[in-house]
Amino acid sequence: MRDLNGYQAINEKYHLNGATILVDANRLLSYWQNGMADFAKQVPFTLNTTSGLGSLSKQFTADSVLLLNAAGALNIDAPLSDYLPEYRYATQITLRQMLHMASGIPDYTELLLVDYAK
Repeated sequence: MRDLNGYQAINEKYHLNGATILVDANRLLSYWQNGMADFAKQVPFTLNTTSGLGSLSKQFTADSVLLLNAAGALNIDAPLSDYLPEYRYATQITLRQMLHMASGIPDYTELLLVDYAK
């Protein structure tokens, strides 16, 4: 296995916060944490620190959709309207486009920022 010290060095150099756990076939290969869980209180980030997963769910959602596609339960090249007919632009979007984040549907955070800017 490749040496992962470079990854940890980048985390430390740029003061990134978080923990990384590397597993293979249910076997723990490596783990480390870096940064602060709470800057104001100077609480370090540990492997027991609870945090959000960020965008981690996207890869699991995509994998699930692709498994359903392979099983014939859905078609990623079919229009979204086959699965979500109530969405206004569903006839113009495919699941494949959604998986590639190329559907044209705005990011909800951008919509929140528009209201905030007003």
